[in-house]
Amino acid sequence: MTGVWVGNASGKEMKAGADGSRIAAPIWNAYMRRVLENVPVEAFNAPVPVETGKPVLDGQKQTQVMIKVDSITGKLATENTPAELIEERGFGIPHSILFFVDKNDPRGAVPTDPASDPMFASWEAGVAKWAEKQEIEIEELPTEYDDIHVPENMPTVEITAPRDRDTVTSRDMFVSVNATSLRGVVRVTFSLDGDQFSEISGFPFARTIFIPNRFGKGFHTLTATAYDDVGNRGSTDITINLTADAGPLGVEWLNPHDSQVIDGYQFPYTLSFRIEDYRSIVSLTISAISLSGGSEEIIGSIDNPPLQNMSVIWNNASSGRYRLRIEARLTGGDAKIEEIMVTVR
Repeated sequence: MTGVWVGNASGKEMKAGADGSRIAAPIWNAYMRRVLENVPVEAFNAPVPVETGKPVLDGQKQTQVMIKVDSITGKLATENTPAELIEERGFGIPHSILFFVDKNDPRGAVPTDPASDPMFASWEAGVAKWAEKQEIEIEELPTEYDDIHVPENMPTVEITAPRDRDTVTSRDMFVSVNATSLRGVVRVTFSLDGDQFSEISGFPFARTIFIPNRFGKGFHTLTATAYDDVGNRGSTDITINLTADAGPLGVEWLNPHDSQVIDGYQFPYTLSFRIEDYRSIVSLTISAISLSGGSEEIIGSIDNPPLQNMSVIWNNASSGRYRLRIEARLTGGDAKIEEIMVTVR
């Protein structure tokens, strides 16, 4: 290693313009050229960047401090702040590195009393002077805590229909909820066994909701969760005994539509459809049944569909009318069939 320092031994300030690039650097350059003139040239491998987790050490000048805040108030998040409303914000406050780093433990905790370092005051003064010249608007760190997501603001909710341990014989289930809050209640969601399936927005919180096929027969925990305008929530639950059979598949054909005419030159033809409650399905079989000959061709099958939108390829078909059939086997063991009619010409 080689280092060059140039200055007045007396401590007197050097002449204007006598900075390192003009005085020290030429000396260093001349020395290094002389010392290395017979040394082979070697290339250095770029080092892998080290992520320390401290913005000031990782070169993130605009985010020197990361703080978790409530996204609505901008105040410090608390244990009562809903998880979806907590965001981590970076504050690029002009400070010297000694404000964020203990020089004896650079990767350790942020100093609780940075002013205890004898160099802190002078380093901070230099940074403050620079920030003033740059006309940087200093954004102060929040010091107050989230005061809208507090226990006293949490909604209370009671399920009045159905009652605990009621038997539900239809998938069209009437629900009624009493919900109150200091800030008012804007919506109530409904879940079975932790899986949300319906929501009512606005008073009164009473209407008939549909229980999707993915919930089989048997006992389930019905949970109602009430929300106010800033995300405070309160929940209650009861047990219901669902005895209703599975309802319709609810197939929405995207291509083709019922009674559509398909020209022969369009084959291979893509059949596409959408089933909202796809999680209720164990397997699907898609087939084409000829109305003239009665033959059935299996076009394709899908097991445990991962998405609502699905498609299969119908490779070829003779002219005539066909019944396109989707047969589904559901998680509860039920089998459901839905069909449309098409004509191939």
